Amino acid sequence: MPAPGRADGVWLLRRAMEQVVGSAIDTALAARSGEREVVAADIGGRASPWSARMRQFEARTGARVRHVAIDPDERSPLRGLAEQLPLRDGSADLVLCTQMLEHVRRPDAAVAEMRRVMRPGGVCLLTTHGTWFYHPDPEDYWRWTGAGLRALFTAAGFERVEVTPVGGTKLALASLCLTALARGAGNGLAGALVRNLLVAPANTVMAPFVLGRLAGRRSVEGELAINYLVQASL
Repeated sequence: MPAPGRADGVWLLRRAMEQVVGSAIDTALAARSGEREVVAADIGGRASPWSARMRQFEARTGARVRHVAIDPDERSPLRGLAEQLPLRDGSADLVLCTQMLEHVRRPDAAVAEMRRVMRPGGVCLLTTHGTWFYHPDPEDYWRWTGAGLRALFTAAGFERVEVTPVGGTKLALASLCLTALARGAGNGLAGALVRNLLVAPANTVMAPFVLGRLAGRRSVEGELAINYLVQASL
């Protein structure tokens, strides 16, 4: 995923996602590295945000990863809806869906499709927002809790479902406040000053506190989660 600069309000969140989701992708690919080819279906990935991570994995291991990005946008390598994936049953070793489920009108149908196209022994990695600003693309329908995501994946037939927050309350509040500050300042000179003199230093100062303990988190009552990572298998 291309990382924004420190003057961007979402810098902390993107850094957290790179760590947590990137590590999960590496683990999922490593589990299938004995295969002649590992097929990764990237749903909603028209910009292929994780392709560099997959190329790095290939370079380290010598394994071949066939990355298939699927999106309804005309710029996508393979056009299709999440609710009607243009893939055969059991054709993907890794089903990847990052920051897209909130834009799907029927998330139950989308998750059922993810299960359909996943091979036995494969894994589905999905991230979506617990809280975030309204951001239509082309629409923005949902926000989730860990319990809601577990129920969604269990109902679709996944047998093992683990849902973990990407960071906790500190990351959520920092990302929300800095993003609101950066966006509210606009794109002119005032906005540039705010982003470079306030947002960038704040990101630098807060990074050790909000990015220090991301792995192994569990949802707890009263915690504010900005994103969740679902790891599901059959």
